[in-house]
Amino acid sequence: MIYFISDTHFFHNNIISYCNRPFSNIQEMHDTLIANWNTKVTDDDTIYHLGDLTFGRFDETKVIIDQLRGKKILVKGNHDQRSNTWYINLGFSEVFTFLKLDYNEYILLLTHKPTTSELFEQFKSDNTIGCFGHIHNEPILLNSSKFKCVSVERINYTPISIDRLLTSYFN
Repeated sequence: MIYFISDTHFFHNNIISYCNRPFSNIQEMHDTLIANWNTKVTDDDTIYHLGDLTFGRFDETKVIIDQLRGKKILVKGNHDQRSNTWYINLGFSEVFTFLKLDYNEYILLLTHKPTTSELFEQFKSDNTIGCFGHIHNEPILLNSSKFKCVSVERINYTPISIDRLLTSYFN
């Protein structure tokens, strides 16, 4: 199975108040994100993290990543400023700034920020879906089933499967 998630912001204390996350502290947020991830994702699954992974140091972030199941692939976000090697050493098998994923009859454009019109035009077809994070719980201006936001605030802090992503319309 394939899953998606974005904007975990591990070790970012202020994200709780910035995005009105339902956690009393950073430890509760971490514990919930880890438990929700591992409830859905198995070791045989692949999960695409669409950016803004952590504000933490390597050693403390590695403790979290080591607890998370599945083959992890990162599409870097605006806060993911470290080298690709840093993220691979954390436990990600691959690191990208943009990724085109072919799945059955669909083309998914995986980015951190909402897909730019120029990028979308390169792959425009009836079966192209823009999948992104970045905007958390802010209003989405791309009101179309062709765009899917997987920021944790929009997916109940739980990875979303590719099948649910493709068959449901949500903002």
